[in-house]
Order: sequence, then C-alpha cells, then structure tokens
Amino acid sequence: MANLDPDYVGGHPSSPDERRFAAALRMVMSGQHDEAELVLDSLSRSTSDSIIHSAAHILLTATLQYQDKWKDLADLSPVSTRASDSTERDRAGVELWAAAFKGVSARTMAFPDKPVVVPLTISLAGTPIIPVQINGKPRFFWLDTGVEHVHSVIGSCRGMRCAAAGE
Repeated sequence: MANLDPDYVGGHPSSPDERRFAAALRMVMSGQHDEAELVLDSLSRSTSDSIIHSAAHILLTATLQYQDKWKDLADLSPVSTRASDSTERDRAGVELWAAAFKGVSARTMAFPDKPVVVPLTISLAGTPIIPVQINGKPRFFWLDTGVEHVHSVIGSCRGMRCAAAGE
C-alpha cells in the first residue's frame, strides 16, 4: 500500500465516487479503519460505477479481515462475479468462509518490554523452527522465511489436538 497515491484523483478528472474511494483508501493507510469502513460500505452499496463498487467491496473485506471483524465480514453480502448475473457468486469469497470465524475472538498479541532471545534450531527438513506453547503444551513452529510477511498458522488438526482435552 505504500506505493499507492490516493491524492492522484485530486489533480486529475474524477467522479465524486472516485474521490470518496480515494479518501477511504487514505483513511485505511493512516489507520482510520472505522471511518474507512463506513465510506467503503456506503460506496459498495450505492455507487453505479462497477469498478468503484468492486474495489470498495474488496478493500472493505480486507479491512475487516485485517481487524478480525469476522462477524461483520460474515454479514456482508457476497459480490456477484459477473454484473450481468447476480445469482453467480464467488464461491471462494471471504464473506462465505468468514462465517466459520465469526465466533472467534480477536487475536491478541503481547510483547515484552525488553528484547527476548528465542532459540532457533533447524528441523530434519532443514527448516528453521522455534519453540512455542499452545495451551501450555510445548510445540515447535516452522519459521517460514520465504514470504514477504512472516505469518505462522497452526494446522487445523494440530490446533484441534491442542485444544481438545486441555492439550
């Protein structure tokens, strides 16, 4: 997002909806998510410009997902994949699978006041791993260094085993 220029529309011919979308984009980029959600939701419901409609809906769903607002996301109407056929829905759309997460609490993160040294070891497969605890049980996470942003995901089977019976 750092390379986006929401001020571009100010110096170029643009519609009121394009200017509203640019303002919402600026809000998202500056961390004003709640304000951006209102504008994006309004645009995705009211604009007659199909590009602004799609872009507003995509940015709205991304903003809600980023904030773990799964219930709000699950309550959104999925966007039609083709404007000519409103019954055709994107079966991979986030709104459809967000329902599975709508009861999940928002993630919490706590960081210590001082730097921490985490032991790093190498797995048999040659992947860096770090020790973690899941519900008090020691486990190892693969540290994926091949992605732009490091995200760790617990496999569903492992997560269910750790959650079941207090493990």
